Amino acid sequence: MKPPNVDVHAEKPLVICFTPAEVAGRWKCSASFVRRLIDNGELSAFRAGGKLLRVREPDLLAYEQRQSTSAKIAVVDTTPHSADRSAPVLGLDAAIKHHRQRAGR
Repeated sequence: MKPPNVDVHAEKPLVICFTPAEVAGRWKCSASFVRRLIDNGELSAFRAGGKLLRVREPDLLAYEQRQSTSAKIAVVDTTPHSADRSAPVLGLDAAIKHHRQRAGR
């Protein structure tokens, strides 16, 4: 007997799934790299029909989110300074400019 007010015929939301080759195409890498991530447990996947690997879209998005980095890059200027012997930390733009100046560009 079904519980009251439950529609047993309501459609469940579809979950988009990807093959390792489709994930590889999205990331511009090899399918073997994607399968290695799955084998290592870094990327969640399941076997459709007991054989075919599939990655659910939410699992793919979660992996991509974990891999995204927002770390800032800092370059240390190691040239000696007359007043201060410590090396200041430069922002990325300043570091590129400094590098180009030292390279004579």
